[in-house]
Amino acid sequence: MSTSRVITTVIGVVVIVFMILMAPNHRSPSQRIADDNANEAAVLAAAREAAAKLDGVEGNPSIQDVEAVLPSGFQVTGGGRSRSGGIERDGSMSSTDTVEITDADGVHHACLTVETTFRNFTYEPASVRADAGAC
Repeated sequence: MSTSRVITTVIGVVVIVFMILMAPNHRSPSQRIADDNANEAAVLAAAREAAAKLDGVEGNPSIQDVEAVLPSGFQVTGGGRSRSGGIERDGSMSSTDTVEITDADGVHHACLTVETTFRNFTYEPASVRADAGAC
């Protein structure tokens, strides 16, 4: 055998061995999409769990209240927007606050919307809901 043929054979064997070793680590695009969807669903589920725990609480839940009810592995990444309504005829005033929640890597987002009403010098029970996506 000639030298070039031996070198070509050795390179071919090395490439085949490398491909065999790397194959288990390779994920197809559909697997990556499925993993991404699962991570996004997990963040939304955590946000819905937090919303269920905070829905109906007295007063206006703070960011610390949201952090306290989030499952581990999820975090509050921002206070989002706050919008106050005007004073109504009955003297009540409403406000809407958003809190953004992400997974540990900060890539997948969910948004908690907290609606509160202040009437007769007291807060009515808060209404909290979770939506997919960033606030």
